[in-house]
Amino acid sequence: FDVMHNFIKHLEAESDDSKGGITVNCTGIAWSKNTAISHTTYAAAEACSATFNTCPIESFRELVKLDSASTSNDGLSTLITCILSESSFSDDAVDWLVRSRQQIESLGRSGQLQNFTVNVDGGASIEYDASHAVSTSLGMMGTITFLCVFLLIWIAFQSIVTPIRSVFSICMTLFSVYGLVVIVYQQNEGSVSWLTVPMSFSIIVGLGLDYDVFLINRVLEYRICGYDHESSIVAGLYQTGSIITAAGVIMAVSFGGLIFSESPAVYQWAFSLTMAVLLDTFVMRTCVVPILLAKTGKYSWYPRALPPEIVSLEPERNDDDDHVLL
Repeated sequence: FDVMHNFIKHLEAESDDSKGGITVNCTGIAWSKNTAISHTTYAAAEACSATFNTCPIESFRELVKLDSASTSNDGLSTLITCILSESSFSDDAVDWLVRSRQQIESLGRSGQLQNFTVNVDGGASIEYDASHAVSTSLGMMGTITFLCVFLLIWIAFQSIVTPIRSVFSICMTLFSVYGLVVIVYQQNEGSVSWLTVPMSFSIIVGLGLDYDVFLINRVLEYRICGYDHESSIVAGLYQTGSIITAAGVIMAVSFGGLIFSESPAVYQWAFSLTMAVLLDTFVMRTCVVPILLAKTGKYSWYPRALPPEIVSLEPERNDDDDHVLL
């Protein structure tokens, strides 16, 4: 009971220090109506209930009823319900939750909890714990994803430069998309759902990699056939451009319909996927990737051995009749 009294007092102290002026009303076997209940009172209520079929003291009857509802059968754990003066999902309430948990850790280190375990759960804490767990693991997820992409592209194309360029172009898409999400939603609506990034990250990487492999594989096929580097880029882009564009438009329309959802998590997720598909289709695979391939030149497929360049699509001008010949 001393531990519960100490803990609840610290919870109320945290509410008094909160920026939003949150007040806390806790109810349990050790606390009710902002008043501490001593162990002596609790024992008297139990004795009264055991002695009489109906205890004549109303407060004792209420305490016994509360005890049966909130205390485990073995008597080793109990539940204290704390109600905040505002929504538990508000920023001030979440801030109070974090500081309360920090206070519990401090009390535990100082020995004031007497080896008892105290947890603050329920309400917004479930969503907060989930978002915190996802946020802390997001970096590891991204690292493993890109490492797998790097290794698979390296093995498939037998080149160290190709996976570097693929990962770079996919990262450009991700940074651009999430930047747009922040501009459109965080600055206008005040927040971005914590589900947006983990739900869309793997899909964006998968779509970007799919379009990227489709393009560069065609470019490599032309280069293996003896086309020079620039000609293989032009031919590969020409052969795949219409297919990538059609696929991108179809995906954008499919994802775009969800933008009209009423759920922030859903329409933000749909927006990020739609923008990613459009960027990949009309900017990254059409402009950025060919430019990167052209800049890296003969090192684009290093260290893969390639046949000599014998075919060129470079136009030749006939000075006599001013005709352009291919």
